[in-house]
Amino acid sequence: MELIIYPDERLRQISEPVLQIGEEERTILDAMEITMLETGGIGLSAIQVGINKQLIVIKDDKNNILKMANPRIIEEYDYYILPEGCLSLPGKTISVSRPNEVLVECIAYNNVPFKAVFYGIEARILCHEIDHLKGILIIDKKINKVNRNEQCSCGSGKKYKKCCGK
Repeated sequence: MELIIYPDERLRQISEPVLQIGEEERTILDAMEITMLETGGIGLSAIQVGINKQLIVIKDDKNNILKMANPRIIEEYDYYILPEGCLSLPGKTISVSRPNEVLVECIAYNNVPFKAVFYGIEARILCHEIDHLKGILIIDKKINKVNRNEQCSCGSGKKYKKCCGK
């Protein structure tokens, strides 16, 4: 699969939901996993490889691969700012505010409805990939200015410049 690179307008498309994860969707998700791993990514949405379907793959903090359709955030908590990259924006790193905890519902790879809470980097990756499904890129969420002497929003109690702003 070939990655679509910004400013390709296909990245701005709103992805279509899928009715189920059947053989076609599993084939796409499996190919997306290979592409994500070969390019050093930790998440990939179908629209980033030119497929207008609500499909995503992510690598969790234990290096497990999660594949899902129609992911939707139901609840989100505890926002914090960290720099993010994107396979479709090579070489760019942009500070983005994301929740540290999300409740997500989706259709799992085995075509069963699934609901779970994700934390930390997994929550961030899911939010990033779900944004792609809505045609939203990290450049749209850029945090313009952070007071590096204020307390960091990640909850560590440290100043931003000695925590997430290193």
